[in-house]
Amino acid sequence: MDNTNPVADCVEFWNLRALSPRTRSSRIPLLLLPYPEVEAWHAYGQHVQGLLARPGDRNIDVVLRSTSVSAPEVRRIASSWGLEELAGKTISFGFPGPWASSTTRSAPFTYRVGTDPSSWLAAQRQWGRQQDMDVHVFLDRPTGIRFRSPVTLEQPAQVLIRLAGEALDGLPRHSQTAVSIHPQARWHGTELQIGVVTGNDIVLELNISSLEDATAHLLDNLTDKWELSDKGRLGCVRRIM
Repeated sequence: MDNTNPVADCVEFWNLRALSPRTRSSRIPLLLLPYPEVEAWHAYGQHVQGLLARPGDRNIDVVLRSTSVSAPEVRRIASSWGLEELAGKTISFGFPGPWASSTTRSAPFTYRVGTDPSSWLAAQRQWGRQQDMDVHVFLDRPTGIRFRSPVTLEQPAQVLIRLAGEALDGLPRHSQTAVSIHPQARWHGTELQIGVVTGNDIVLELNISSLEDATAHLLDNLTDKWELSDKGRLGCVRRIM
């Protein structure tokens, strides 16, 4: 960015940084450099070379963008760092990560000026931590679940728990079905999410039913009358609510 007019470059940098993955294995380095001060930084070209020597299945190492510094000047600076421009080729970035098992990149490192990197930086966010556990499910009585919070809590706090597993697979993804399993439950995609106030020991009581019972319960709550069909005759449902 040119210090005489830095706003546009700063806004773009922080917007791109907000998109980028934050996990260590798939993190993509993003740098905001002041111009022309960066040219006076001692041995910065060596620092760039060391930063780029990292795992990755790609043919490009750096994307340089600026709305305040001209493209020829950006190319000149990149050349002073020992980078080579990738021209006339389709970019292969090796997305998605992680790249830890890939071959480490070595010089000469390549760059491209002006390419929009947002498609590589955009990542689906999944907050929290995942924990696997075995649960004995009862269909004729409540199923108790107790486990240690994967996130250490210093005091009781509001926690959003998402559950997934074979016992929930195939059940109707309807709010009535979720509430029948737990009063505070809601479906979130294929997962059942429950908001609770808890400490480090999380205890839940779930009423998990079979697909047949869940379907009957749902129809009972949504219709005035329903009945199973005989062979060759359509089922009968009246006044769906």
